[in-house]
Amino acid sequence: VTGGSSGIGKSIAILAAKNGANVTIIARNQRKLELTRNELQGVCKNRELQKIELLSLDITSSYENVEKALLDLEKTMGAIYMLVNCAGTAICSKVEDTTPDNLKWMMDLNFMGTFYCIKSVLPRMKSTRDGIIVLTSSQAALL
Repeated sequence: VTGGSSGIGKSIAILAAKNGANVTIIARNQRKLELTRNELQGVCKNRELQKIELLSLDITSSYENVEKALLDLEKTMGAIYMLVNCAGTAICSKVEDTTPDNLKWMMDLNFMGTFYCIKSVLPRMKSTRDGIIVLTSSQAALL
């Protein structure tokens, strides 16, 4: 779950853990990831069998970084069956008040980061003919 340490992403991760899934939460802030992992471990349906993993990753960094991180993750967690993309942000301001740098940052996170994650897992999902990709949107869709 990208954006898994807060908001909708965290709520989805909690629900998945309650229902018995192995869960990996992905976000940039290590401290928030650790706090969320503790919370997830507390709600696991079967603590002995479930894996809760965290991955501190800036999904906007580059496709190569994201791909390497997700491939490494699959070595420890197994194949990624479901990718839930919740990382995102919104700049709620008028166009004339929005700087190009702020808009680029938002687009890098909301669009490119999601693209990098999907591009990384999709070939393996297609080869096994199995897997789910979920996309969420935010107020940024209103721009």
